[in-house]
Amino acid sequence: VAADSVTVSLDQTAGRDEYVQGLARLRLAQGQEDRDAAIALFERSIREDPGFAPAVAALAQAYARHFHSTRDPVWAQRAEEEAHRASAMAPLYPEVRVAVAEVHLATGKAGRAVRVFGEILEEDPGDYTTRVGLARALDACGRGDAADQAFLEALQAQPDCWFAHNRIGEFYVRRGQCREALRSFLRVVELAPGYAPGYSNVGAAYQYLGRNAEAIEAYRRSVGIRPNYPALSNMATLLRSEGRLEEAARSYEDSLGLNDRDYRVWGNLGSTYDLIPGREKDAERCFRQAIALAERQREVDPSDPHLLARLAQYLGERGQKGAARQHSERALELDGNRADLRFLAASVYEDLGSAEDHERACLELIRALEELG
Repeated sequence: VAADSVTVSLDQTAGRDEYVQGLARLRLAQGQEDRDAAIALFERSIREDPGFAPAVAALAQAYARHFHSTRDPVWAQRAEEEAHRASAMAPLYPEVRVAVAEVHLATGKAGRAVRVFGEILEEDPGDYTTRVGLARALDACGRGDAADQAFLEALQAQPDCWFAHNRIGEFYVRRGQCREALRSFLRVVELAPGYAPGYSNVGAAYQYLGRNAEAIEAYRRSVGIRPNYPALSNMATLLRSEGRLEEAARSYEDSLGLNDRDYRVWGNLGSTYDLIPGREKDAERCFRQAIALAERQREVDPSDPHLLARLAQYLGERGQKGAARQHSERALELDGNRADLRFLAASVYEDLGSAEDHERACLELIRALEELG
């Protein structure tokens, strides 16, 4: 979204066209193909003019987006390197400062991101894209009420900004406010009907609300615009909840064919195989891969509560009860106000098996329902 934040004068001709094209491609990116194209354009821009700091900053953001999607720490390292290089070249450029904040946020340094976004807004309070970034950073710090206010202020400044509606919809999902999330995502597809992830998010909101037929229709529409692994993975989870295990496994497999670096999809596929007679070895293989990918990402962001909650789930599935309990408790320490984390914790504690763990599972389930209101 920070691609919209570019305000620097582009008087020079060298590399300008590639830079502008790369921003457009990155802003509307719907998958790895678009991100790769944006990265190639930024790299060409930098070759044309090695001193063009906005292009270096944009490359850092593209790498950060790649890391967010692929979960591969290599891209986090590259994002940090390019953000540092851009900052050394032009530390006061707004585009560079936004890129630095975005990379901080992507790599688990949300407190630093809050500070940088806040500094930018002190100078330009009307920059709604930076306010969206600040809201996301506040959310990552566990400051949900402040994040909510920042999102609303961004939308007041630009009510037809589809990516702001998308971000606040994601925020509402994490808080368990699924009706509000659905309204936001429906606004996204109204404003950007060709944006496949928008329909995937609509499907997720319908799924959370138990409106499965509408969810499947939204997922299929998303995949029809462009095959994408979130829609396929979410549809697989829905199919699994309906007991359609073989169909669910195939959808997870199709999802991994598009992106095999997401620990969550490997874990979900493992859980699905675990329910299919004769697929126990496949389940074990998937859980090992999920744990390996999650541990690798934890090297970049050791304080990601959702990652820790999922890692607890996978370790519990493999019988590593002590580690599962430890990671689950740590996730709740980091952000105990999220309904999704409490639901995951309830699942982990129930699987641990003792009477005490069963009581803790019931408690976390009650707290999760309280978070949902």
